Amino acid sequence: MDRRRGRKRDGLEPGEDLIAASGSYGKKAEEAKDRLAAMAFQLRDLKVGQSMKQWGSWYVLKDKVPVPCDNVEEWGRFMENTNNRIVRKTTIETEIENVEVSTVFLGIDHSFSSNGPPILFETMVFGGPTDQEQWRYVTWEEATTDHSRVVEELQGKIAAWLEREKQARLDAEEKARKEAEVAVIRLQKSIERRNARKLKRQIEKFPEPQPLRPKRAMRVKG
Repeated sequence: MDRRRGRKRDGLEPGEDLIAASGSYGKKAEEAKDRLAAMAFQLRDLKVGQSMKQWGSWYVLKDKVPVPCDNVEEWGRFMENTNNRIVRKTTIETEIENVEVSTVFLGIDHSFSSNGPPILFETMVFGGPTDQEQWRYVTWEEATTDHSRVVEELQGKIAAWLEREKQARLDAEEKARKEAEVAVIRLQKSIERRNARKLKRQIEKFPEPQPLRPKRAMRVKG
């Protein structure tokens, strides 16, 4: 039916053609929505990749040699495995705490420059006299060699560091002991003052005793 004149068209009653048309439009709208969602995910992945690229190029290790990697999923799977990133790790046990020297593969060029070779390895100290100090390298060989140097120098510094730490702890304990003694004395004085005030209030509740009058002698009539 023609919509203006109310005539049948394709054997449909008035209004039925509009329902059929809206159904087809609805399917197209759903398809368009799905395509837009897919495009949004692709755009998100692109933005993530671009933001990570700002930090530097991605690399993976193959036979201890850094190789550029442009696939973010492949790079992510490689970096997710901790064993792929650890180059060397040394733990030095001490009386105070364990000191760790860790050398790892960074996976991202930390040179932040297009000039020169990529910086992809790092050694860092956790604990001890050189806590949080770090060094960075280009190759696996440089990283492992300098790891040994850092450990050797650290072991030479630990004895003096232990003496300083022990003395610092003794000083801290002595300071805490003196502060505790002062606190106890102040508390005792506070208790004494409080008890004195309490006793004074109790005394004030009772009237002062009156002096006793002497009794008169009784006269006996003869």
